[in-house]
Amino acid sequence: MKFSAEPAEGSQSYLYFSTSSKSRYIIRQIMRLSLITAIIIATTFQILFASNIKAQGAAQVEVTIELKNESVLSAIKKIEGQTDFRFIYRNSDIKDVKNLNIPLGTRSVKETLNQILRANGLTFSQVNNKILISKTETYGIPTEQADVKITGIVLDDEGLPLPGVTIMIKGDRNTSTATDVNGHFNINIPSDGNQVLVFSYIGFKTQEIAVGTSTSVRVTMVAAPGSLQEVVVLGYSEQKKANITGSVATVSGAELRQSPAANISNSLAGRLPGLIAFQGSGQPGRDDSRLLIRGLSTSGNSSPLIVIDGIPQEAVDANGNGKSVNANLPHMDPSDIESISILKDAGTAAVYGARAANGVILITTRRGDKGKPSLNYTFNGSWQKPTQLADLVNSYEYATLLNEMYKNENNFLPSANRGYTDEQLEVIRTGSDPDRYANTDWYSALMKPSSFQQRQNISVNGGGEKSKYFISTGYLDQKGLFESSGYKQYSLRTNLDAEISKNLKVSLNLNGRIEKTKDPVAGGAIVSQYRMISPLIPSRFSNGTYNYVSIVSGFSSLINGSPYLIGRGDAGYVNTDLNVLEGVGSLIYNVPFISGLTAKGTFSYNKYQTYIKNFAKPYVTSVRNDNGTYTTRATGNTRASLTEQFIQRQTVLAEASLNYKKTFGNHNIDVLALYTQTENQGNRISASRGNFASPQVDQLFAGDVNNDDNYGVAFRNARQSVVGRAAYNYSGKYLFEFSFRYDGSDVFPKDDRFGFFPAVSAGWVLSEEAFLKDVPVISFLKLRGSYGQLGNDRTGQFDYLNTYTLGSGLDGNYIFGNADVQALVPGVIPNASFTWEKANISNIGLEARLFKNKLGIEADYFYKRTKNILGTRSFSIPATIGGTLPSENLNIIDNSGFELAMDYKSRLGAVDYFVKPNVTFNKNKVVYMPEAAGILPYQSLIGHPFYLPAGNLVSPAGYIAEGLYQSKAEIAAGPTPLYTTVAPGDIRYKDVNGDGKITAADKTIIGKGDYPQIIYGLSMGANYKGFDISVLFQGAAKVEKYMTGLGEWAFAGNAVPSKKHLDRWTPENTDASYPRLFSSYSNNQEISSYWLRNGSYLRLKNLELGYSIPSAALSRLNISSARFFVSGTNLFTITSLKDVDPEAFASSFGAESYLIQKVFNLGLTVKF
Repeated sequence: MKFSAEPAEGSQSYLYFSTSSKSRYIIRQIMRLSLITAIIIATTFQILFASNIKAQGAAQVEVTIELKNESVLSAIKKIEGQTDFRFIYRNSDIKDVKNLNIPLGTRSVKETLNQILRANGLTFSQVNNKILISKTETYGIPTEQADVKITGIVLDDEGLPLPGVTIMIKGDRNTSTATDVNGHFNINIPSDGNQVLVFSYIGFKTQEIAVGTSTSVRVTMVAAPGSLQEVVVLGYSEQKKANITGSVATVSGAELRQSPAANISNSLAGRLPGLIAFQGSGQPGRDDSRLLIRGLSTSGNSSPLIVIDGIPQEAVDANGNGKSVNANLPHMDPSDIESISILKDAGTAAVYGARAANGVILITTRRGDKGKPSLNYTFNGSWQKPTQLADLVNSYEYATLLNEMYKNENNFLPSANRGYTDEQLEVIRTGSDPDRYANTDWYSALMKPSSFQQRQNISVNGGGEKSKYFISTGYLDQKGLFESSGYKQYSLRTNLDAEISKNLKVSLNLNGRIEKTKDPVAGGAIVSQYRMISPLIPSRFSNGTYNYVSIVSGFSSLINGSPYLIGRGDAGYVNTDLNVLEGVGSLIYNVPFISGLTAKGTFSYNKYQTYIKNFAKPYVTSVRNDNGTYTTRATGNTRASLTEQFIQRQTVLAEASLNYKKTFGNHNIDVLALYTQTENQGNRISASRGNFASPQVDQLFAGDVNNDDNYGVAFRNARQSVVGRAAYNYSGKYLFEFSFRYDGSDVFPKDDRFGFFPAVSAGWVLSEEAFLKDVPVISFLKLRGSYGQLGNDRTGQFDYLNTYTLGSGLDGNYIFGNADVQALVPGVIPNASFTWEKANISNIGLEARLFKNKLGIEADYFYKRTKNILGTRSFSIPATIGGTLPSENLNIIDNSGFELAMDYKSRLGAVDYFVKPNVTFNKNKVVYMPEAAGILPYQSLIGHPFYLPAGNLVSPAGYIAEGLYQSKAEIAAGPTPLYTTVAPGDIRYKDVNGDGKITAADKTIIGKGDYPQIIYGLSMGANYKGFDISVLFQGAAKVEKYMTGLGEWAFAGNAVPSKKHLDRWTPENTDASYPRLFSSYSNNQEISSYWLRNGSYLRLKNLELGYSIPSAALSRLNISSARFFVSGTNLFTITSLKDVDPEAFASSFGAESYLIQKVFNLGLTVKF
C-alpha cells in the first residue's frame, strides 16, 4: 500500500489514500463484507430486542398503515405484509366493506382492526398467529346500554372537508374511525351521554368534543404551529424552533432529494436565506458549489465550517492540486440526509468559536425508527447537457473577421498567412476543400452532445424497543462530456442506536465512501479548447485520420495534437481514487441520582486517502502536406511518462460533556459544559519517471531510472477547546442564552494560541403576552437578538517561524569552486505576533406566524465587522526591501444586510399547496487596508466593496469607459490617449483628474463586486390525489462580472469570435457593441468599466413532477408505497450575459471552465 500527503494552504491540511490494484481489490471485498455485516447487525438487533410475534397478542404488535378509500382485503394484505399474522374470513362477510380511510400512522394491530371492523358490523378473535374475522352476533339479551351511532363532518379552518382525520373515544383507543374523502364519518359510542370524541390530524391541533345527547357533530380543525414545535439541530444541542434566540435556516433532506444534482452542494442554492451558492464547474466529481454565508468578509479562507452529525469536518486536498475542499458535504448521498441547518449569527455559532467566523453548516444524517424493517429503494436516471454554449462564428465569418482584424492592425499579408485572399474566401464559403479549409464545430468534435448519470440507493430502517438502525448503500455513476471522463462513487452508511441499560445508551456511526474520477491528460481544461481552435482547421481528414493541431493560446496550455483523441484517452489518462472512512461512537449516560443530568463521551476517527495516477503516452495523428498527401506522426510525449501521488490525512477527535436540563414550574434551564480535542496529521508522496520503453506498461518500474523525480512532505496540527452554554426560558415566553468557546490552535505562536469567543442572545415571545394572546390574526410572534465574537484560525501554520527553502538554479544556488551548489534560501519574513481573525456579529430578528399559522415570516438584520484579517503591506512597502513580506493582522471589512424568508401553506379544495420565497440583501466594504502613501482618494479601496478579483481583473481599479471613438477628429479634440496608436473604434476613457491626458492617475474604483448583493429563491409546490409538483427558482442581482479573454476579446490569445462580435465597430457600424477588431491591443485590453457586465440572473433551478401509486394497487405486491417522478435542474436561465453561465467563476468568467450542466431526470422510489 502506498500513501502520501501534503500540508494545506494556510492552516488547512489535506489527506488522501491510494492503493495498488491488489489493495483496491481487497478494499472492494471489505466493502462487500461491510454491507453483509451491516445486514447481519440489523438482523441481530431485531432478534436480540424484538419479542416473538407469535407469542404476542394483537394489542402488542404495531403496524404502520394508511388506507385511502380501500377495502378490508387491502387492509388485511398490509397487516400480513408487516407481521406474521394470517387472517381467516368469509368473502361474503367482507366483500361489501369498502371506502375505508385511516391516516398514515403507527398503531397496534388491535387498534387498527377495531377502526376497520367495528363500524362495519365486524369483529375479530385471535388464536396464536391466526386472526378470525366474522360478523358481530346480536343476541336477544338486554344490555344496560346500547351504542349510539354518531355521524358528522370535519372541516379545515377554511370550511373545506378534511379527509383522513382520526376520531376516537377518549380513554378507549380501540374504538376509532377516520373521515372519508368528503370529510364525513360515523362512529358507535356508548349512550351514557358522557362520551368525548378526540379528533386528530397531522398539521392541526387535536380537539376534544363532548357529544352529550347529540347524534350529529360538525367539527372545524385549527392548524397547529407545526414549524414552531419542530426540533432544530444546533451546535451540540437541539431546540424547538419557537425557543431559538439566534438566526438559523433549515432545509429538510426530503426537499434536497427533489433535485437530481449529483453534488449535494448544488441543491442548496435558493433554498436557504443568507446562503450564497455558486457552481463554478460541471466537471464530474469536481462540480462543487462555492458556499458563502452572508457574503464575503475576509481575504483569507471564507468557507463556512461544515459539521456532520456533530463532528467538524476538515478541508482536504481531494484532487491533488494543492487546493483544499470539503470532501464530505458535496459528495454525501441525499438519501442519507435528514436535514441541513446553517448557523448565521454569533448566538448560534459561538460554540464553534475560532472556526465559525464564516458561519456553520450542520448536516444531520438519518437514524433508525422503531418498527419492523422498512426497505427503501431509489433510482435516478439522468441526461446532462451544458446550460450554455458559446455561439461561435462559422469558417467564412471567421476568415472575413480575421482579414478585418489584420487590416486594422496594418498587418494584412495573406502570403505570410496573415489573412485570406478572395479566392481562398470563396473556397471557404463553398466548403469545396474541407481537408484544407474546414467548417468545424469544435464543440461537437471534442465532446458528446449529452452524458448519462445514474444514482441508486438502498436503505433499511427499523428497530425494536432497545435498538434502532439505519443502513444505506449508494451508487453514483456520472459520465463526462469526453469519452474517457467520468466519476463513480460507492457509499455505505450505518447508524446504530442501542439502549444498553435503563440509563446508558450507545450510538455508532460508520461511513465509508470510494470515489473514482477519470480524466484525459489535459483534465477539464480541454473543454475550453473548442473556443480556441479555428473552425477552418479540420478535426478529422476525409481519409479518416485525425488532424495534428498546433495552436499557441494566451489563455490555456498549448494545443499540440488532436484534441478529440486527447479527450478519448489516446494520449493517456489521469485517474483519481479517493477513499474515505469515518467512524463516530458515543456513550450517553443519564445520571440516575441527578435528574436531568446527562454525561456524554464521543470519539471519532476520519481517514482520507487519495491515489492519483497521471500516465501520458504517445499516439498517432496525421498532417496534410501542401501537395495534398497525408503523413502520420507520433504525437504527445515521445516516450510515455508516469506520475503517481499518494496523499493521506487522518483526524482524531475526542469529546466529553455534561448537559443539565431541568424544568422548575415555569422555569426551564439547559446548561452544557464540553471539552474537545482534535488532531490532524498526514503526508504526501509523489514519484515520477519518463522515457518508458513501452507505452503499454503503466507502472513506475517500466520508466527510465535516470529520468525520475520524487517529492514528499508531512504535516500535523491540533486544536483544544472548552465550550460552555447556558440557556434559560420562562414559560417559553422570555428566552436567554449565553455561550462561549475557549479555543486553542497550534497554528499561532506559543504565547498566543488561545482565544475566547463569547456570545449572548435573547428572545421575547410577544404572542404569549396577554395583550396579543387573543389577537386572531397572530398565531406566534417573537423578537430576538444576539451579539458575539467569532474567530478564524485557518491561516498559515508556520508564519511565525523563520523558514527556509532549497534554492534552485539562479534562485538561491551559489558557486563553490567550479560547482553549482544548492543552498538554503530564507522564506517569508516571520511575524511572531500574528493571531486570530475576529468577527464581531450583531443580529436582530423577528419571527411571526399569522392567519392561523398559514403564513410564516422571518426577518433578520445583521452587521458584522471582521478585523485582524491577514494581509501584507505590499502596497505601502516597496519590493526592494529584499525579502518576502509577512502576513499581518491588518485589514478590516464590514458586512451588513437584511434577510427575509416567508412561507404560506393552505388548501384549495382537494389541493394542498405551499409558497416559500426568500431574499437576502448583503453589502460589504473595506474599512481599513494598507495602501500606498499619497494614494489619490478616488483610487482608495476604503469604503468600497471588497471582493476577490474575477477573471482577469487583478485589481478593482480601472478606467471609466465613455464609449468608442468615432473619428480622428474626436481623438484629437479629447484628452491625450493612453496610447499613440488609438484609432476610431477604440475605447475612450474618462479624464478623471482633468489634466488633459489619460494616465494611470485616471484609474478609479470600478464595479459593484463579483459577489451578488442580492440573492433570492422561490420554492412552490402542490399535491392533488397522488400527484405532486415542486418548483424552485433561484437568482442573484446587483453583481458585476469582469469579462475578458475568451469571454469577450475576439481573437485575443487565438480566441475564436462568437456571433456577438459580428456587432463590432466599423465605419459602417458606429453604434456597435464591441470595439474594432484586434488581437493584442493594449488600449482596448486595459482594465476598464467597458468590460464589466451585469451578472444578474434568474434560473429555474429545480422542477419535479411525481405520482404516488395508490396503496390498494400495491398491497398485493407487499409494497408499502411507490412513486414515479420526472425532474430537472438548471432547466432555463434568464440573464443578459452571452456565451457563459452566470454561476461560473473561473478565469475569464467561465469561458475556460468545464461547462455547467442542465439535468433531465427520471426516478422511482419504492418502499417495502
